[in-house]
Amino acid sequence: MEQSSQKQFKKGIRWLVGSGAIALLGIGGFFLYTQKLKPSTDAATVSLLDVELDRVEDTINESGVVELGDQQTLESAIDGGVVERVAVREDSAIAVGQVLVILREPTRETVLAQKRLEIQKEQLQLTRHQEKVAEAKKKLDLAQRELGAIARGTEVRAKELKLTRDREKILEQKSKIARLQTELRELEQLLEKEFIAANEVRQKRDDILNAQAQLRDAELTAQQTNLELQNLHQERQNTRDEKTQAVLAAQGEVKQAQLAVNTSLRQLEDLQLQLRQERQKLQQSVITSTINGKAIEISVKPGDVVKLGDPLLTIGNPRQEQIALNLNPLDARRVQPNQKVRVSVIGPDAQKFPGKIQTIANIATQSTGEIGGRQDGQATVRAIARLDTPSGTLIPGSSVNVEIILAQRERVIALSTEMIQREGEEAFVWARNERGEAEKRPVTLGLEGLTTVEIKSGLKPRDRVVVPSPDLELQPGMTLIPEGE
Repeated sequence: MEQSSQKQFKKGIRWLVGSGAIALLGIGGFFLYTQKLKPSTDAATVSLLDVELDRVEDTINESGVVELGDQQTLESAIDGGVVERVAVREDSAIAVGQVLVILREPTRETVLAQKRLEIQKEQLQLTRHQEKVAEAKKKLDLAQRELGAIARGTEVRAKELKLTRDREKILEQKSKIARLQTELRELEQLLEKEFIAANEVRQKRDDILNAQAQLRDAELTAQQTNLELQNLHQERQNTRDEKTQAVLAAQGEVKQAQLAVNTSLRQLEDLQLQLRQERQKLQQSVITSTINGKAIEISVKPGDVVKLGDPLLTIGNPRQEQIALNLNPLDARRVQPNQKVRVSVIGPDAQKFPGKIQTIANIATQSTGEIGGRQDGQATVRAIARLDTPSGTLIPGSSVNVEIILAQRERVIALSTEMIQREGEEAFVWARNERGEAEKRPVTLGLEGLTTVEIKSGLKPRDRVVVPSPDLELQPGMTLIPEGE
């Protein structure tokens, strides 16, 4: 009984296992059948892009105008001049100082001749004034010598010496009288004692009388000498005043004559300055080159009448080519000297010429032309870009496209900006992994250009990324089928 039951149990198990296998095979076949009959929602056909190393640039695109180095338009510095001769032709080589255009100004020679005549008259007048100065100085010198002679006063000095001597004689006579009177008293005493004769006393008295007479003569002579000296002093003072006035008058004549000379000199200098100015104006009628280069454009021909500021011709240095730019002030803040540029004629597949920013203005100005596509009245900042090597093909005055390279990365992973998607502040791309499935790949962005962006992390060369399509919504793990496979 037990063996029979075990056999039946094993037989039932085998039947159940076989039935389950048949059921599984049926379900699997049904699944495969349904997959073959309808498309799967977990697969998508996409366009893929291989990740490669490339260049990323941050640039500004502007249009500018071609110029030659040191390009300048020479203008008329006179008003009403007539073009007498044009000494060069367009595209001809020129050198510094070479005569380019000669203008004729008929009235200028007349003005020069008149100024020369005025100068000659003033020179004659100056000579006459200088002669008057010399004459006045001679008169002053004579008056000063005469005044000096009076100051020395030799005659007065002689009278003063004589008066001194006269006064000394008076003192001598008084001393003599005093001595004789003393001797007389002594003799009188001897006479009283009868030691001497009376005639000796009488003789001494006569001597005193003679001495007193001589004293009166001496005093009279001294008085006369003193009066003569006083007269001389008065005459000397009168003469001194007269000669002083003569000196002052002569000094005044010298000053007046010198003032006339100074005035004449100033007038002569002013006339000479006017003559130099007229000569300079005449020289301005001869237009010479300020550079070594060539004549680009000639704006006048012989016989033309030109006004002040009229353009005559344009010159430049063909060994240097530069581009004049008018930048938007916001862009100008990002531009610096020595930044690289690429210059090309506006149009498709144009040759590019490398160069650098040479100068950029510190202030903005109101645009008065259409350089860089700016309209009149817009604020712009002028910049100059110079080509590294002259193109030889760009035409001065023509418009060109200029790419100003603000920043550049070489041999970095670069993608088109349209490949980058964002989720909040995070950037990512859709990539196809090794299993052929969609993978949401976060990336770190670096330098961003106009059309490309640097990928600093998240991708490596030979990765394959999905080109976004507005009709396709990808999900992580979705099977990606490359277009054309």
